[in-house]
Amino acid sequence: MDLKDRTDIVDVVRRYASDLKKRGKNWVCRSPFRNERTPSFSVSQEKQFWYDFGLGEGGDVISFLERVENVSFREAVETLADTQNVALPDNWGQERGEGGSGPKVERKTIYDLHEAACVYFTQELERCAVAKEYLRDGRGFDAETVKQWRLGYAGEARDGLTKYLLERGYTHEQIGASGVAYERQFGDRRMVDRFTGRVMIPICEPRNGHIIAFSGRDIGRTPTGKNGKVAKYINSPENAVYHKSATLFGLDQARAQVAAADYIVLVEGNFDVISAHRAGVPQAVATCGTALTEDHLRHIKRRTKRVVVAFDTDAAGKKATLRATEMLLGADLSPYIVQVAGGKDIDELAQTDPGAVVKLIEGREPALEFFRVRFGQKLLDGSLEGEQKFLEAYFYFLSRSPRPLEHDHYLTAMAKQLNRPKGVLEQEFARYKDKHQRQRKEKYVPETKGPLYGLEEKLLGLVAGYETVRGVVDWGELEPLLTDEGVESLLRRVLQGGEMNEVEGVRVNALVLHQQNQWGETLPSAEQLEGAYKTVLTLLRREADQRKRLLAAAELRSSLARGEKSGINGAQ
Repeated sequence: MDLKDRTDIVDVVRRYASDLKKRGKNWVCRSPFRNERTPSFSVSQEKQFWYDFGLGEGGDVISFLERVENVSFREAVETLADTQNVALPDNWGQERGEGGSGPKVERKTIYDLHEAACVYFTQELERCAVAKEYLRDGRGFDAETVKQWRLGYAGEARDGLTKYLLERGYTHEQIGASGVAYERQFGDRRMVDRFTGRVMIPICEPRNGHIIAFSGRDIGRTPTGKNGKVAKYINSPENAVYHKSATLFGLDQARAQVAAADYIVLVEGNFDVISAHRAGVPQAVATCGTALTEDHLRHIKRRTKRVVVAFDTDAAGKKATLRATEMLLGADLSPYIVQVAGGKDIDELAQTDPGAVVKLIEGREPALEFFRVRFGQKLLDGSLEGEQKFLEAYFYFLSRSPRPLEHDHYLTAMAKQLNRPKGVLEQEFARYKDKHQRQRKEKYVPETKGPLYGLEEKLLGLVAGYETVRGVVDWGELEPLLTDEGVESLLRRVLQGGEMNEVEGVRVNALVLHQQNQWGETLPSAEQLEGAYKTVLTLLRREADQRKRLLAAAELRSSLARGEKSGINGAQ
């Protein structure tokens, strides 16, 4: 089955437009592309088509993803395949020349090169007792876990991996482009391996499981740098297939479980992810050495709206929890918080008590409830000043939520917590929002004003959208009334069942959507449709009559002018 046939465009658009609502045959919302006050964006579930009346753009689900994600056609198709759990072959776009020969070859080469590097790391792990001991005793990973996550060891030769890849036909340029090795900037400028002496963790593409990068963990065998220090972790630099600000480690293994459970668990590091999966929490993922980004949120939002934040309980972890919660609320996601007791992280807890990890996740609290209680414990000291500090801190997060129902729920809980009338807190919350919204006032894109379409385009929308209207059209009567050659050509093809190109199809579908939206919630009857057609026809006749009168008047003026000129010439 075709990928688009497996997709409902309404489900895709809803991920980016929480206000999408059914109106008549179609769905409407504010534009996901612009900041506007009133809806000008429409989706036809029947035609699997969208149109933004403010921008004058429309198309299918793939063009929507191209526009909303600001990605190429290929990336939009891959995104769609990801959401539908469809595996695309590596050469899926070659028959249409997708992306050109250069990028296609480069992406596949890097996939293959990373696979070869993973084989090398696996072989090196078998040769290194210290690395195996670190994984077995230091991390508690059995042989099955090592195999499942394809863990390895980089070896201690400075160019061992480079030589291995060169022997298998890869070039220095390809090896450097992948990031597993780099060229020295000084001295002999030879190529050296990036991950010498480290335990290796492959980072995989969630759609197809291809290795796109690596993370290397120091185990005391990494050569020191010029400052005598060694980074605990280093990750591959970005390459043609790896963008760390949009990659979630472990998502390739977690995606099916996330879909089944309808929540995802965010932890801090790679080993936290692996340990959580081993402990019975296979929904765990982590960012790749970066803070949470908008790109990460888009990947999460495609799969679920519920996000459990299970970061470390040190100062950095608490700060990251606050920032992540703020971002998740702002993205209209539902964040939950868990905290590991005793200052441990998920990895440590999983090694000592795997069952406790499952209980911890099952006991997750909604973030807004978690903060309401914790902020109260920290700030409420019986004084008015403490109460004001509490309101300021908590309102900061509550105002991030776009859901009035959540606002009402937590204001009710706060009223009981503070022993205050709910109405007072509602006033304080409204005051807070007004103050901070004025400070960061949004710039709205001017909305389209005036009529979007003329009579002839309205007619085309009616004829194309409703078979009832097509049944009453008298082409001999209609044709003389038309002045727009483009509309006339499209009308003729609609009535005769002729083919249209992509641009023409977008125009006709947009006009159909516009006409359907005019009926609002109700579906028009045959009598209403015929009446609408006759009304447009009457107005077109009036316009035609007006043109005739204007033309006759112009001809008369021209004739009089010629007569006057002739009289003058005769007098001379």
